[in-house]
Amino acid sequence: MNFDIKAAVHFVAVAEEASFTRAAAKLGLAQPWLSQRIRLLEAQLGFALFTRTTRRIELTEKGHAFLAAARPLAQAAAALAQAARALGHADPARLRIGAPPYSARIPVRTKLVSDFMARHGDVSLELEIGWTPLLLERVLSGALDGAFGIGWLQPEGLRQVPICTLAVEFLLAADDPLAGTGPLPAAALAGRRVAVFTRGLYPQLFDVAFKPLAQAGAQLVQIVEFHEEPEADQRETPPLIVTDFGLGRSSLAKSVKRTRRPLQDSPPVPFSFFTRAEGATAPAERFWRLAQQYAQT
Repeated sequence: MNFDIKAAVHFVAVAEEASFTRAAAKLGLAQPWLSQRIRLLEAQLGFALFTRTTRRIELTEKGHAFLAAARPLAQAAAALAQAARALGHADPARLRIGAPPYSARIPVRTKLVSDFMARHGDVSLELEIGWTPLLLERVLSGALDGAFGIGWLQPEGLRQVPICTLAVEFLLAADDPLAGTGPLPAAALAGRRVAVFTRGLYPQLFDVAFKPLAQAGAQLVQIVEFHEEPEADQRETPPLIVTDFGLGRSSLAKSVKRTRRPLQDSPPVPFSFFTRAEGATAPAERFWRLAQQYAQT
C-alpha cells in the first residue's frame, strides 16, 4: 500500500478532537476538504475509521486499533517538522515560498517577489507551486517559510496580510451571445457549459465562487489543469465559457479572440501572504514586512 504519512497526521487530529471542524481548525485546513481526505483514507484501507451521526463522530473498533499505530507516526512527523524549522533558522539565506499556479498573472504578486529579490540579493528565493490549502499545510509543517493564498482560510498558527482582492470573471468568445461589457448576472449562464477548477483542490473557494452558477442553471465543467488555457473546441456551439479571477488570461486559444466580463455581485476574494505566527525564519520576516508595505499601498 502506498500510504501517505500526512493522511495519518490528519486522521490522528480528527480522532483526538472527535470533530472534523475542530481538527480542520487545528490543522489549518478547510473542513470539507479534510472530511473528503479521511473518506479517501478509509477507501484506501478498506474499512471505516469512524461512525458518523449528525451530532458526533466516534472511532470504530478498527479505528481505535489504527489510531494506536498512527499516533506514533504523527508524533514523529511533528518532531520532523520541528527539526525542519530549526534547520530553516540555521540557513537564513534561503527562503521557500509557496504560490498558487495562477498567481504569476497577479501583478502585485510578481512585483512583490521581484522587489524582494532586488532588495535582498543575498537570499535564495524558491517558489513552490500548489493550491492554497496544501501550501498552508506545508507552511504549518515547516516545509515552507511562507505562502501566497487565495480565499478566506485563517489557519490557527499562521498570520496573514491581505495583498489584494480578486473577483470571478468570465472569458467569452468575441461572437458569443453573452459577449459585451459590464457585469454578467449568474442567471444569464443558465444552460451554458462553464469551465471551473476541480472542487477537490479547494472546496471552500469552489463553493463560494461556483455554486451560485450551478444554482442558476450553468453546467460546471471541472478542468484538471485549470491554470492552463484549455484549447477551444471550434465545433462547440455555444462555445465553452471559462471562469477566471481577474488574472489576465490572454485567451482560450491563440486563434480565438476573447472578451472578459465580471460576474455580477461576485464577492471580493482576498489574496494574501501567510507565514507562521511564531518561529518564522529571518528571510520570511523580511518578506513579511515588505508584504505589509504592499498591503498599505
